[in-house]
Amino acid sequence: VGGLEHGKRYTVTFREGLPAADGQTMATSVEITQYVRDRKPGVWFPGRGYVLPKTGDAALPVETVNTRALDLTLYRVTDRNLIRSIQDYYFGTPINAYSEEYFADTVGEALWTGTATVAQDVNRDVTTRLPMAEALDGLPAGIYALKAAVPGVDPYETAPAWQWFVISDLGVTTLSGIDGLHVFVRSLGTAAAKPGIEVELLNRSNAVLGTALTDDQGYAVFDAGLTRGTGGSAPAMVVVKEGEADIAFLSLTDPEFDLSDRGVEGREAAPPVDVFMTTDRGAYRAGETVYVTALARDAEQAAIEGIPLTAVVNRPDGVEYARSVVTDTGGGYVLAQPIAASAPRGVWRVELFADLEAPALSAKTFLVEDFLPERIDFDLTLPDSALTLGAATPTDLTIDARYLFGAPGAGLAIEGEVLLRAASGLSAWPGYVFGRHDQPFSALYSSLDGGMTDDAGQAVLPVILPEVEDPFRPLEAVVTVRVAE
Repeated sequence: VGGLEHGKRYTVTFREGLPAADGQTMATSVEITQYVRDRKPGVWFPGRGYVLPKTGDAALPVETVNTRALDLTLYRVTDRNLIRSIQDYYFGTPINAYSEEYFADTVGEALWTGTATVAQDVNRDVTTRLPMAEALDGLPAGIYALKAAVPGVDPYETAPAWQWFVISDLGVTTLSGIDGLHVFVRSLGTAAAKPGIEVELLNRSNAVLGTALTDDQGYAVFDAGLTRGTGGSAPAMVVVKEGEADIAFLSLTDPEFDLSDRGVEGREAAPPVDVFMTTDRGAYRAGETVYVTALARDAEQAAIEGIPLTAVVNRPDGVEYARSVVTDTGGGYVLAQPIAASAPRGVWRVELFADLEAPALSAKTFLVEDFLPERIDFDLTLPDSALTLGAATPTDLTIDARYLFGAPGAGLAIEGEVLLRAASGLSAWPGYVFGRHDQPFSALYSSLDGGMTDDAGQAVLPVILPEVEDPFRPLEAVVTVRVAE
């Protein structure tokens, strides 16, 4: 039964004659009356985080149900505890009742408590604007967490809501590239660049990796080496400070803003040495020579000269097959690598290194197999008239085979088969489907009589359709022919 509402009484009647799963039926009608209780009081914040302006009219939205009051507690988290609050999964999420005491003792400092009066519409969600002027009066800019709880309820049954927010006029944007971490700071109120802002780069272990000051464009950059740490040395957060007056931060461990679903991901940023490599073919026979060409370019696509590269060729089983040093000519490299006749077959890999202890600058795979290139081509011809089921005489299929070097395909073996299946429609009747939906047609196969091409490369094979009763729908025949040397 759906569509019921809280706070109302409903009567459900099971009428006489209602059948059961075992075949029995209701001997008489039965009425059942039930009351749907009111919703439990509750509170929650609609957003994960907010940046509040440094003005006197700062406010937060809160959603409640079946309550007229809230108990509020404001906590402040210093910038030295930001990494910890994120790693302990406090930041941006509601804090469990059993973790609240630990948070209040070790992470956040309680600065203010109070109450709020909210509107109530029985059993309906109500959104209320909480003015924060009184709670934030005299407090500096920083990172805060507001706890809102329904008075008189068990916090383990009706959990309080938590809202993390930042009071700041500093807007932070970061861009990560091969040349380092770029930080841009602007005013949230005026969008103007913020010069002279102190920028700190923190790692996962809460150590300061580096400090920089923004220029007159509100821009600062950290060297690429500071961003390449792993484990506890990996960059985790950017904290920006305007003296003691303002502070803001940006986590580097959260997912970045991704535009790839809009088709603008483009090519990955070029490394300092960008190497393009290709082979003259994709597949080779054992005993042939693989010719490799490579170009070395910088981030501006200018040729890089004078860098010797080491080419490493690996077999399909991962064993190194050959290694050689190649020098450039104007930023271009050429390598000729013979493949022995006894070389293993499979997918080979060639890699180019400037430093053998670092990842490869470029890699390319190629195939080594025993194969023969295609030498034969042929044409098939059927009469223009439609094929008929149960025809007294077969339909002739004409084959005209030839070698790609020009000679007729004489003495070639021919084999094939005919697939008879239901047609998806008729070109004269677009959009229509024919036949009964409850009588599908199962496809049928029949083999063609094999044969040989004559001296002119031609042959005629009879096409006999499989025997079938009237299918009450149009059919199509797919004729497959193979010609082999």
